[in-house]
Amino acid sequence: MINSEFLNDPEILARVGAITSQLLKDLPNAGEHRGQTILERALRYAAETEQRMANQLERIAELENLSFTDPMTGLRNRRGFENQFSLTLARYRRYGENGIIAYFDLDNLKKINDRLEHGAGDYLVKCCADTLTNAVREIDTVGRLGGHEFCVLLVNTG
Repeated sequence: MINSEFLNDPEILARVGAITSQLLKDLPNAGEHRGQTILERALRYAAETEQRMANQLERIAELENLSFTDPMTGLRNRRGFENQFSLTLARYRRYGENGIIAYFDLDNLKKINDRLEHGAGDYLVKCCADTLTNAVREIDTVGRLGGHEFCVLLVNTG
């Protein structure tokens, strides 16, 4: 039920009028939705807008993930690894946790790519990524820093 005081307030009526006018402008063309009331059209429009926003949020999350992930191996890329390393350093400063950082560089990858083509080199990079991932705990971080450079961050180790 609407409070009758609001119906006599010119400022509130002006705001409601402005909102209604904008809503009617934004609603899909009335000809496309014959037989529907303005409320039904508004509700449909609101639901469609909510779905578009949910899709956009999902896409943003996907893009954020891609910005921290190496597409070929699924490992963290340089940015993702550096981000995790910063968090680990903060935990070290706060709680005194120990850890180890290991750096790996695949020697002669260019020669493999030149002789056997890039498919063989990519396969070697993926195998190395899988081997490193399977050799560490879930709490550790493996990253691909560049074409043939890997880094492993082992936390809570002596």
